[in-house]
Amino acid sequence: MSKDVEKELIDLKGKLQEAEAEIEKNTKEKSILKGDIANLEKIIKEINQISNDYKQGYANIQKDKTDIEDYLSLKETMIENAVKDKKDKIIDKIKEVDESIKKIRDGVTTLEGSLETAQGEYEKAKTVRDGSKIEYNSFRDKQKDFENKLKKLKDLKQLVEKEEDNNNTTNMYFYIQEIKRLLEEMKNDILSEGGFKQKLLDAWNKLNTDEMSVRTNESSLEEAKNNLNEKQKALETARKERNQHILELLKTI
Repeated sequence: MSKDVEKELIDLKGKLQEAEAEIEKNTKEKSILKGDIANLEKIIKEINQISNDYKQGYANIQKDKTDIEDYLSLKETMIENAVKDKKDKIIDKIKEVDESIKKIRDGVTTLEGSLETAQGEYEKAKTVRDGSKIEYNSFRDKQKDFENKLKKLKDLKQLVEKEEDNNNTTNMYFYIQEIKRLLEEMKNDILSEGGFKQKLLDAWNKLNTDEMSVRTNESSLEEAKNNLNEKQKALETARKERNQHILELLKTI
């Protein structure tokens, strides 16, 4: 068979692979675009619905707001004159409650920072642990890895002998270079029995230490979440009961 025909076949197969890859790429892009379009259509529909609802209620909102403003201008001066002797004390009581709410809110902000830090430490510990797990597994599977590489070496040896029968020195050279490359890779990996066991133990000890670190950081993360949750509930309660709390304090004036 002509070398040109063989080359043409290889070229055509290469072009087919490129075409198939391009089709697969375009199919994925098409799927992504369809998803993006569907999502945008949903968002546009939602925005239009919200806008229409707001438009319908806008006139009522404006009317109610104007009514309240008129009521305030009518009543505020009259009420201030009636409580002029108690005005400063009333303001102090309101300020007292609002200050207590602010302290709780500041506590929430602090705990949010603590949670973010705890989350970062937890993620960092997991990354270190995952690296140690890969290291330990690589030692654990060392024998299997060596056996696989030795099988490749034996297969390459057979290929050299086969090419030698065909007097194909070019292919023989390639396979010999592959044998040398694999042997070079194995050279620094092979350990003595005692050395291997110690390396395996060291890898396990590091993995165990890193696993304990993950657990500790996970516990800290849960604690930070719980602390923040409790403080957020306290803030929600304080805001909800603000007016009632102020009214209770005003009874003492």
